[in-house]
Amino acid sequence: MAVYPRAAGSPDYSGNYIPEIWDPRIQVRFYKKSVAWDICNTSYEGDFKKFGDTVNIRTYPDIVTGTYSKNMELNVQIPDSSKIQMLIDKGQYYYIQVDDVDEIQSDVKMLNSWSDTAADQLKVAVDKDVIQGIYDDAHASNKGGSAGADSAVYNLGASGAPVALTKVNITDYITDIGTVLEEQDIPDSERWIVLPPVFTNLIPKSDLKDVSLTGDKVSPLRNGKLGEIANMRIYVSRQLYSTTDSTGAKVWYCLAGHPIAVSFATQLSKTESIRTEHAFASRIRGLEVYGYKTVKTSGLACLYARVG
Repeated sequence: MAVYPRAAGSPDYSGNYIPEIWDPRIQVRFYKKSVAWDICNTSYEGDFKKFGDTVNIRTYPDIVTGTYSKNMELNVQIPDSSKIQMLIDKGQYYYIQVDDVDEIQSDVKMLNSWSDTAADQLKVAVDKDVIQGIYDDAHASNKGGSAGADSAVYNLGASGAPVALTKVNITDYITDIGTVLEEQDIPDSERWIVLPPVFTNLIPKSDLKDVSLTGDKVSPLRNGKLGEIANMRIYVSRQLYSTTDSTGAKVWYCLAGHPIAVSFATQLSKTESIRTEHAFASRIRGLEVYGYKTVKTSGLACLYARVG
């Protein structure tokens, strides 16, 4: 097949997108799973219009109760609640160009396909920013070697002493995190935990013979699906922050909590299709603006762990 001449530095699509006798299907590209939309509170999603906006989040005051005796004078309380501001101060963009000749000769609509790809990559970038931006916000009683607001007996790992997760103990640690959240009076519905694949891989291998642990109709040992353990919905993500501990082991900051802990808002604020002046080509650019804020640290927990 004749190859259309191209300027120096211009990519050659003739072997990939301008087919000769090639299979017309493009290999499906898989993207990292996004979990930020599931683990955060998105109630304020529609409350901003542009980059730099501020979303005011109301908080509820603590109400003090008292013991009553007949004919006693009551102590009146005037509740005072502050507001938390979430700034929409982050943005991710893409900017792509396709030459008219490539677009016409290709067996797929390259510009449309690639703009979809770019939008998915935006989602990945935003998800990573959120997950890696909140792990340090976990309440002091919800992390470390003596976690538990009441008991202080649960070891969730600390620098120099990460928890070693195995198929034998992983469900125990997930249950412990649930208890840590319970001691903070966090609602038991909608609790979640995010683990990297190397840890979720341990769960189907664990001794989950009691299906009540997962809340599913059948055990993960039989259906291969990860549901809930101790009222904690299991999410898997490659976006969790990881580092090398002083012990030399690779460790992950595994997040757990409840949607009330973090507020998150995003929108694809602008997508534009334009013609370039310097070539017969079209360009598409997109901008996504967003913001997030930890509003209730007691609803966020962190497990500092390595592979056992």
